[in-house]
Order: sequence, then structure tokens, then C-alpha cells
Amino acid sequence: MVKKKLRSIRTIVKKASAKRSAPKQVVAKRSAPKRKAPGKKATTISIAAPKVRSRISPYSLAYSLGILNALCVLAMTGLGKGQEVLSSMLFSYSTSLQGLIVGMIEATIWGLVGGFVIGWLYNKFN
Repeated sequence: MVKKKLRSIRTIVKKASAKRSAPKQVVAKRSAPKRKAPGKKATTISIAAPKVRSRISPYSLAYSLGILNALCVLAMTGLGKGQEVLSSMLFSYSTSLQGLIVGMIEATIWGLVGGFVIGWLYNKFN
């Protein structure tokens, strides 16, 4: 009876995995009976799912970090806080309108480069 159940479960899993692109493997393990009638063995079935590696698009991460950096520079300038920090981090930043625009462009470039490097490294070591 156990063999029939295993066969039917295997056929169900094979039919289900045939519909998907990644097939699943069925592993049947026999373990010692747990206070059952003598002569019967307990069967546990585990399904091994395929490994799925997640990837990050370095270009998408670069664009989003570039835009986020520019908006942060604009917000910090608008609030009037952290101008000393911005002027020490960004070489061309100042509190004037021209300095703000050039500082936002520089922050965007740093965000593009940093986001691309982070995304590339994540995909390389994942």
C-alpha cells in the first residue's frame, strides 16, 4: 500500500512539475516506526525545490540611487540642514541655486556609479 501511495504521489508531482519550467525532485525516506503495528514502516516524503537565485539589475539600482541622491540633496538644501556635510562630501556644492543644481548633478553621478557597483557585486557573489 505504501508503494502505491509513493507511485501515485510521484506521478502527481511529475505531472505538476511538467507544467512548470523547473522540475521538482521527490525523495522518499523511510524511518523507524513510531509505536505502530509491528512490520509497518513509516514513510516520510520530502520535495526538494530547485534553487532560485535572485538577481538585481545594476542599471535599475544605479538609476534609482542616482535619483534618490539628487532628491536628498534638494531636500537637505530646502530644509537648511546638513549644508556643511553636503559641502564636505560634494566638491561643487554651495547654497546658491547654481551650486545646488551642480551639486544635484554630482550626487546623481555618485549614485549612478555606486548603485551600479553594488548591483554588479551582489550578482557576482550571490
